[in-house]
Parts: sequence; structure tokens; C-alpha cells
Amino acid sequence: MNFLIFSIILLISKLSNAYIITVDSHAEECFFDNAIAGSKLGLMFETIEGGFLDIDVRITGPDGKQIYQGDKETSGKYTFAATETGTYKYCFSNQMSSMTPKVLMFTMEISEAPSGTPGAPGESEAGHTKLDDMIRELSGSLVGIKHEQEYMHVRDKIHRDINESTNSKVVWWSIFEAGILVLMTVGQIYYLKRFLESDTLTLTINAYIITVDSHAEECFFDNAIAGSKLGLMFETIEGGFLDIDVRITGPDGKQIYQGDKETSGKYTFAATETGTYKYCFSNQMSSMTPKVLMFTMEISEAPSGTPGAPGESEAGHTKLDDMIRELSGSLVGIKHEQEYMHVRDKIHRDINESTNSKVVWWSIFEAGILVLMTVGQIYYLKRFLEVKRVV
Repeated sequence: MNFLIFSIILLISKLSNAYIITVDSHAEECFFDNAIAGSKLGLMFETIEGGFLDIDVRITGPDGKQIYQGDKETSGKYTFAATETGTYKYCFSNQMSSMTPKVLMFTMEISEAPSGTPGAPGESEAGHTKLDDMIRELSGSLVGIKHEQEYMHVRDKIHRDINESTNSKVVWWSIFEAGILVLMTVGQIYYLKRFLESDTLTLTINAYIITVDSHAEECFFDNAIAGSKLGLMFETIEGGFLDIDVRITGPDGKQIYQGDKETSGKYTFAATETGTYKYCFSNQMSSMTPKVLMFTMEISEAPSGTPGAPGESEAGHTKLDDMIRELSGSLVGIKHEQEYMHVRDKIHRDINESTNSKVVWWSIFEAGILVLMTVGQIYYLKRFLEVKRVV
């Protein structure tokens, strides 16, 4: 009985290992196992990565004859009895693959030849009972079960590691993708905000464009004689709520006009005295936003006979002269307003063209980013979801 127990332990201790190999495209990998006649041989395999997870399998005996052949198999289990003593060959072929290597896991097993099998070392001896043969057969079955358990254990480890790796990679990819989308959103808001802001344009004859910083004030001066007609036209074209404070002061320091938080306006007045008139644009109420505004100032000639004007009216001046002079002043005002409107039209046209161009380029850029993200996502997830070799 002690001999039988020792035999069972010995047989169970003859465990095979699971192997993981890579078979390159157009390549073949072969493995060899020595067995005696009557032994029971087994092969279990599974393709775990590459292409359609298929592999060609071939088992050849010591005499060179083919025992088994399977084409494009994903997994399999094949058991056979050794008909003669010698070296048996197990080959895995990837000849049919044009470029994709295959990774597969396999295990080979050999159970001891049963007692009395011709050619097996140690012929059956007298005294071996039927119970001995049953125990020997049982021990062989236990070895096969143990081998299959090892094989399933390796498969389970591979699948568990694949799942954990896939989960981790998908989480990191999701975080990366979310970060990219957040950056794109922030970039889009900033980019469009900057692009939709109007640019400072070239000045024309009497139209000016200035930038008034926050908590700042810009003032301009114009000399006029008493009786002249002065005019101011302005429009805030960029910044905050497009509002600005306006103040006009005479030579005596008295305030002629004041407007708070105005977007645009036109103001005309007569110079009551000769001197310097001051036009101020204030952005004191703004905490951080500069304002860009366009304005024009005009001065028309003082009418004849106006007190204080140079060159008093002389004899011979008719009513027609005064009408022509008044009409001339009106024409100058109209011309100035036309120049102002021309500048406004140019600004608005350039803003529209600039906006259209920038929106088009941004749309192209955004579409390109989305295409790159889509391609990257497909490639990245494809690579991440592939089964990797587990040591």
C-alpha cells in the first residue's frame, strides 16, 4: 500500500507548466516532448491576442506521421496515446497571417504508461491486483485534472489582469478625454472672445480711435474763436458694456456738457468765448475693462458780424453773403459727419469680415481637433483593449 501511495504522489507531482509564447507572422514555433509507448499525452491551448485569435496546430509523432492537424483554431484540447517511444512534436503556425503576430497559451502533459503496456519500462509483476490498476488509472486521471486546473488558473489570471488593465486604461482615457474637452471649451471661449473683439483701425482725416484704460481718463483740446460752431461725435466700439463718461469744458473751466455711461452721441454747441475747449472721455467707473472708442471733433467758421470774431462786417456785405457763409458751415458739418459715418462703416465692415474669417478658421481648427481626437481614441482604445502578455 505504501508503494501505491508513493506512486500517486509521484504521478501528481509530475505537473506540466503553462507557457505563453508569441508566434510572429509567417512563422512557426515547435515544441518537443519525449514519451514512452503507451503513455497518455495531452495538449491544451488558447490564442489570447492577435488578429482573429486563430492559429494552426500540428502534432507529429516520432515516425514523422501527423497525429493531429487543426487550422485557424482559437482554442482546443487534444489527448492521445503514444503508439511508440520517442519525441513528439507540437507546432503552432502563423503562416496564414500577413502581418499580425499571435500570442497563445498552452500546456503539455504526459501521464505514466499503464502497467502491462507493451514497450513500457517495468513489466507488470505478480502480486499486482486489480485494485492496483484502478488506483494507477485514478492517479492518471488526477494528474489530468490537476493539469487542467493549472491551465484554467492561468487563464483566469490572464482574464483578470486583462479586465483590471482595461478598466484602468479606460478610466485614464476618460480622464484624459475629459481634460481635453475642458481645455477645448476654455480655449474656445477665450479664443472667440478675443477674436470677436474689434481691432484698432487706421485713422482717417478727422476721426480718431483711442483706448481708455480702466480707472483712466483721456482728454483732447481744440482752439476756437467766439461764435464758432463746435461739434463732437463719438461711439464706444469695444469693451465692457460699450459705455463711457463724456465731459466738455470751456476755456473758463465751466462744464458745457456731461454724459455718463453713454454708448454713442452727437453734441453741437456755439463757442461763447475764444480759447481752448476740452473734450474728456472717462473710464473711471470700470474696474478692469479698457474701452475703445471712435470720435471726431469739428469747428465751423464764425458767422459774419458775430461779436469777437476777427474781421468785422463791412459795408457792402449783403444778406446773400451771410446765407452762403451759413450754408458753407453746414456743408462742412455734413462732410465731417460723412467722414465719421465712413469710418463707422469701415469699422463695422472690417469687424464683420474679421469675425467671419476667425469663426471659419476656428471651426476648421475645432473640426481638426475633433478628427484627431476621434482617430486617437480609436487607436488608443484599440491598443488598450488588446490582450497583453501576462508573465
